[in-house]
Amino acid sequence: RFPPEILNMTFLTSLSLTHNAICSIPPAIRAMGPSLTALDLSHNRLCSIPLDLRFLTKLDVFGTAGMDMDFLPAAVRQAGVKNMLRFIAVVHDAMQTGTLSLTDMNLSEVPEDVLGMTNLTELRLDNNDIAHLPGTLTVLKGLKTFSCENNKLRTIPTDFERFPRLQRISLLGNPIDE
Repeated sequence: RFPPEILNMTFLTSLSLTHNAICSIPPAIRAMGPSLTALDLSHNRLCSIPLDLRFLTKLDVFGTAGMDMDFLPAAVRQAGVKNMLRFIAVVHDAMQTGTLSLTDMNLSEVPEDVLGMTNLTELRLDNNDIAHLPGTLTVLKGLKTFSCENNKLRTIPTDFERFPRLQRISLLGNPIDE
């Protein structure tokens, strides 16, 4: 568990809690947003997207060594802290708005967590490196707009007919040859 007494130390610029058994980050972490620039949670047990990290706007270093962070796409993790925080923020916003834009995230595939966001009405995956769309994408029954522009798709997915509400598809700028 995250030590609650640390959350009152809003003046901290660096916090290392490595080699513990922390599995979630409490919402109160947002109070540290104005000052915290480095957070090292390496070798802990985070098991879901820590949505409240989006409030740590000064964060430049986020240590996650030795953790299974499969809930964040590898490309997002490798692109650095700012990209990771942006991913977390857009996922949070999508839970509220139904619109998820993962544009310019260096993704090579659709993140699995997206498939659990059944409230989505709009999904934008533009300007990534996605070469294949999973058939399981059809669980997003409420999808009205789907955009996967400027990726690496070579075929048009046949599963689009299984989206009962889909009104707009954009696959501009892909090397589609079938």
